[in-house]
Amino acid sequence: MSELTNYSIVVASKSVFDATQAGNFKLTWYPTPAPGFTGSQFSPASGMPGTKVTLTGTNFTGATSVLFNGVRASFTNAPTNNFDLRVTAVVPPEASSGPIAVVTPHGSETTTASFQVPLPKLAFTFNAATGHEVKWPSTNTAWMLEAAEDLSRGVWTPIAGTLVLTNGETKVTLPPSAGNSFYRLKRN
Repeated sequence: MSELTNYSIVVASKSVFDATQAGNFKLTWYPTPAPGFTGSQFSPASGMPGTKVTLTGTNFTGATSVLFNGVRASFTNAPTNNFDLRVTAVVPPEASSGPIAVVTPHGSETTTASFQVPLPKLAFTFNAATGHEVKWPSTNTAWMLEAAEDLSRGVWTPIAGTLVLTNGETKVTLPPSAGNSFYRLKRN
């Protein structure tokens, strides 16, 4: 069903308006299509939180959000002549491996490829009074810290310490232990 609406258009010029040159016209417009991805979809294919990722596609103008596997990221549209074709997003601290979605007022599109967030690297410090501090560059609660006393047995036990998530990293303080301890991160 088509709906007709009357519009008036005035063209400003140096000459005086002449009503005799008025007439009917047809105004047609088409809705902006939903965004879509092109080529390799995004680059690089993997990165830690804080990595800048360029998404390539069409109809990105007016993007309202970029999501890494459902986690909201900060982003900017490409400058000047490519603003509709590229978006640069920063991998958020809570990100995990999975697809990337671009949301606009005209729809959303999700990549067919998965962006890979590598396992965060553990950093250790030791204080004789407080024990070991273990930290990693992610605030994603999907990571679980585990410990083992002997690697040959393959028995890993979840660490029950209090996790502190702040400034894009997770920290846990562990009491001093007697003997060797090995640590790893595992996805919940």
